[in-house]
Amino acid sequence: MRSVKDSMNEHNRITAKVSRVTIAANTVLALLKAAAGVIGHSGAMLADAAHTFSDLFASFAVLIGVYISDNVRSADKEIFRNRIEGIISVLLSLLLAYLSIEIGMGGVITVISGDYKTAEAPTMLPLAVALVSIVIKEALYRYSIKSAEKTDSVVLRAIAWHNRTDALVTIGSLIGILGARCGYLVFDPAASIIISILVMKAAFEIFIDAVRTLKNKR
Repeated sequence: MRSVKDSMNEHNRITAKVSRVTIAANTVLALLKAAAGVIGHSGAMLADAAHTFSDLFASFAVLIGVYISDNVRSADKEIFRNRIEGIISVLLSLLLAYLSIEIGMGGVITVISGDYKTAEAPTMLPLAVALVSIVIKEALYRYSIKSAEKTDSVVLRAIAWHNRTDALVTIGSLIGILGARCGYLVFDPAASIIISILVMKAAFEIFIDAVRTLKNKR
């Protein structure tokens, strides 16, 4: 029978591994999206890149939490670990909420001001990057959620759903870019607004899950 210590070591090992894989993938995707948004004239893709950058923050925070959990001297390291995971998830949810407001307001201002009417239509570059990103982020979701179920980790579930949300966000970007390329330039900023709503929804769900973890005394 495995001891609590062995279970925690396994939990931390898997969590660290998932975080490193996520960091590597998101670093590449965030840079690709940012470059595609600038070069390809797509505000939706730039908003998408901002959301992906937030994934990096989340994964780095998780690695810090694992390090603290591995090195802390506490009578009950499992409870302490859960507290760390809950706090990290709360911070992640707040970051997502902030990004959703920034993205949404940018899209609303662009639509109301009519600036999209004189904007240049997105090129094929952000469209191609969006397709690649959707496939990679969905794969990351499946990898992360499987690990979360194995370790019963709230923070890995948060990372998993963050990856799934990023895939949904990119689908919104894809629709916006396609619409803009078909002559409906308002689709690109409109996609930014839809993306902000999806991000806020994810932030709320992660926050609720984190609060439940922090309130759990076991």
